[in-house]
Amino acid sequence: MSSESAKRLAEHYSEEGTGTSADLRNSALIALILSKIKGKTVLDIGCGSGFLLGELVKAGKQVSGVEPNHELATLLRKRYPSIPVAEQTVETLEQVLGTFDTITLLDVLEHVENDTTALQSICKKLVPGGQFILVVPAHQGLYGKRDEAMGHYRRYSKKKLLSKLHDAGFVIHESRHWNALAFLPYWFAEKILHRELTVSYRADTNARGIKKLLRNIISIWFAYVEHHIDFGFGLSIIVVAERPISTKS
Repeated sequence: MSSESAKRLAEHYSEEGTGTSADLRNSALIALILSKIKGKTVLDIGCGSGFLLGELVKAGKQVSGVEPNHELATLLRKRYPSIPVAEQTVETLEQVLGTFDTITLLDVLEHVENDTTALQSICKKLVPGGQFILVVPAHQGLYGKRDEAMGHYRRYSKKKLLSKLHDAGFVIHESRHWNALAFLPYWFAEKILHRELTVSYRADTNARGIKKLLRNIISIWFAYVEHHIDFGFGLSIIVVAERPISTKS
């Protein structure tokens, strides 16, 4: 990842950025992911400033983080001094001690050049029967300016992603598209206007008037519609997979 992309990510997850709990999309996604966590020990790879890890601690989980961006790792340590975070990458995951009941990789795999090797490394870090929760951007045809700015190598089709997971040794339990609501606005901005989609109200907790109304509508949409219905398209793909307890020789 370029230094400019790393800086962009640090800004994205800073206290002033849109990566905090104030962001509607991120808070809705974390709520959905929390409902899928199993086991006691959880490793979040690319944990950013620690939003998910903080929520897992509240739920009584034993958590660790991996975050290669020094600025973000420093911010996480400031926010949650008790949470261990290793400044490693997926490529150096073997240097992280232990195995885990659940590993999460949210909006990270698209930043990894060799995603096949990364998935194999993650599988080895799970206990037999351990769970892997993955979120990636969907539809390569949507690849555009925002992806480039964030240092993404690619977006994914569900078919190709599941094939990669299978080849890495995983058994798939659940796969679905998510965030259908933003699909058309994102497509229009990237492919028609050729610019990044910006929605400032998404993280504006002090919004008033129409912006406040939009925040309320979107929150309800995620909680009561998006979390329960797979429309077959959306800006993200969510997969829940498992490392098999045993493999045939």
